[in-house]
Amino acid sequence: MPKWAFTHEKTAFRYLGTVGQLQDPVSKTLMYPRPKNRSHPIFSTFKSNYFANLWISCCKAAMQCCHTMLSVSVRQSDENNCPRTWDGWQCWPDTAAGEVALVRCPDHIYFKNDPPQCPRYAIKTCGTNGTWLVTKLLKEWTDYSRCGIVDSLRKRLYFHIITFGVSISALIPSLVIFFTYKQLQVPRIAIHKNLFLSLVLNGVFVIVFRTTVISEETDARGDNENFFQQNGPGCKVLFVATKYFRMTSYMWMFCEGFYLHRLITATFTEQKSLVIFYAIGW
Repeated sequence: MPKWAFTHEKTAFRYLGTVGQLQDPVSKTLMYPRPKNRSHPIFSTFKSNYFANLWISCCKAAMQCCHTMLSVSVRQSDENNCPRTWDGWQCWPDTAAGEVALVRCPDHIYFKNDPPQCPRYAIKTCGTNGTWLVTKLLKEWTDYSRCGIVDSLRKRLYFHIITFGVSISALIPSLVIFFTYKQLQVPRIAIHKNLFLSLVLNGVFVIVFRTTVISEETDARGDNENFFQQNGPGCKVLFVATKYFRMTSYMWMFCEGFYLHRLITATFTEQKSLVIFYAIGW
């Protein structure tokens, strides 16, 4: 598990694969992992129950993998197969030489967000000599890059920023025209101006929020607290302002409809004051 899943890096237990036990980093004592025993010392080292539950899920998957390996017999005719294995996160079956194994990404590998709704698959390559592909450090390697959703989220984020930018660039000339010509200084255009202004402010704050908070969140590696995780006053004010101007856009749309309704129901009544519209809209 990542080091930042624990309260402190020095409190993280070490797993000794040779003996199948956990080592307490302080006392150096060895103990077996007991995911069902909530009084186990390892549970006090996790930052929250969320990470503890991920560890429990991973332990259960490992035990299930052991049972599966023992229950499925090895075919003697396929001696050139890459052997079934547990890579630390999930189980991999016997795979023929030169083929690529696909296994659905397990839920317990998502440490910072919920698993994606659509299934994604990790891949593990079996070489032509019947051994799993290894890294430069001579360790078996599994490709989990396809499990991540950051790339798709980042593309969606850029698309949102660009579309809001296009919207703002179209609204500003309209506002300039509304404020420039005296013939347009009428109540109906005043409501238009406020609606357009709220849309501009909404777009500006959405762009600022997405570039400073969401963009940083997608680039975060987890070892340092980012702007969102710090939860400072600036982040809170920016978030509230973003939601506020989104609501004002809807309220000014309501004011547009309300004003049109009044024109229809009271055609010959002059609208002397817009105070009620400003109170509703803003």
